[in-house]
Amino acid sequence: MVNILYFHNSSLISGGERSLLALWKSIDRVRFNPIALLPGEGPLAEEARKLRIKVYVFCVPRIYPWVTWGLIKAVRKLSGIVVEEKISLIHSYSPRNNAIAWWVGKRKHIAVIWHERNLIYGRERDVTRDLLKWPQAVICNSQAVAARFLIQGRLPDKVRVILNGVDCLEFTPADDKESAKASFGWQGKIIVGLVSHLGERKGVETFLEIAELVSRARKDVFFVVVGGEYNGSPDRLSALKRYAQSLGLSDKVFWSGFQIDVGTYLKAFDVACNVTEKEACSRSILEAMAAGVPVAAFADGGTPELVVDGETGILVTPGDKKMFASRLAELLEHHDVRLRLGAGGRARAQNLFDVKINAEKTMALYDELLEKKGQVR
Repeated sequence: MVNILYFHNSSLISGGERSLLALWKSIDRVRFNPIALLPGEGPLAEEARKLRIKVYVFCVPRIYPWVTWGLIKAVRKLSGIVVEEKISLIHSYSPRNNAIAWWVGKRKHIAVIWHERNLIYGRERDVTRDLLKWPQAVICNSQAVAARFLIQGRLPDKVRVILNGVDCLEFTPADDKESAKASFGWQGKIIVGLVSHLGERKGVETFLEIAELVSRARKDVFFVVVGGEYNGSPDRLSALKRYAQSLGLSDKVFWSGFQIDVGTYLKAFDVACNVTEKEACSRSILEAMAAGVPVAAFADGGTPELVVDGETGILVTPGDKKMFASRLAELLEHHDVRLRLGAGGRARAQNLFDVKINAEKTMALYDELLEKKGQVR
C-alpha cells in the first residue's frame, strides 16, 4: 500500500472539498492509503474520519518575510509527517501549501502534485505558472484552467486535465419530483435552485437579480439557495437577505444554509443555475446533471466543457442577466423540454464525469509518478 498525503488548504466544505471527498471514496484503498493534513478541525476533518482517513491538523502561515519562523515550523511539520507515515507522494492544494510541499518533496525525494481548481481573477498573479518547473505534475480540473499553462500553444507534459468527478450512484433523478418538493413544503411550485457557498465571487446577487426578473412574469416560481457562509464572512447571509428584500423577493427565496447532503435538494429542483464568473469546473453543475436537472449557466470559464446548450441545459453570454432571465423563463414554460435536457445531462454525467473516471485517471498519474521515482509497487 502506498501512503498519499493530501495537503489541503481548507477545513470547510465547498465544491473543491466535495470533489476531494468523492476521490477519497472512490480511490482503491487496497493500493492507496490517503492521509490528510488540514489547516484546522471542521467539517472536512469530520468527513475524512468517517472514511477512516487519518487527519493531521496544522495551519500554514502566509508566506511573508516576517513569518520565516512559521514557515520553518510548517516545513518541519510536513517533513515529520512524511517520515512518520512513510509518505510516497504529496498531493497539494493552494500556492502556499504547494511551495512547502515542493521543498519537502525535494528533500525527501518523493513526488509532488499540485492541484489547480481555479481560474485567475483580475490582476492576480499566477504563482503556479511562474513555478511550473517545481512539481512533478499539475492537475487541472478543466481545459480552461489548463490553458493557464500553455506554452506556444501546447501544454507541458506535466500538466494533466482531470475533470471533477461526481458519484452518479449518489446523485440520481427524483422518482417523484412533486413528492420531493412536498418534503420541503414546496408543492405546486416551480423550483429554480442555486447550489453554492455564499462567497462574493459566486455571484449570489446576480442570481437574485435574475430571480427578480423571472418572478415578474411567473408568480409560481420559488428560488432556493443551498449553501452557507464561507471563509470568515459571518454577515454575508444577512446582507444577501437584505438585498433579496430590496428586490421584493423576501417570500420567494429559501436559504438552506450549509448542507452536506445537497442531493435531496436537487431532487426538488426544476432547473439548477450557475452564475459564477470564471467558473473553472463547477461541481454543482455536475451534481445537477447527475440528478437529471437541466442547468442554466453563463458560457464562461470551464462551464461550456460541462453543459451543452440545447442538450443538457442552456448557456448564456457571460454577464447578460436579461438574456439569462428570458431563456430561463422560456425553459420554465416547457416541462417536456426540461425532462429532455435533464435526461441528456444525466447521460453526459455518466459517460464523461463519473467519479470512477476521475479516480482512475488520478490513480494512473500516481502510478506514473511513483514509477519515475523508483517506487513501483
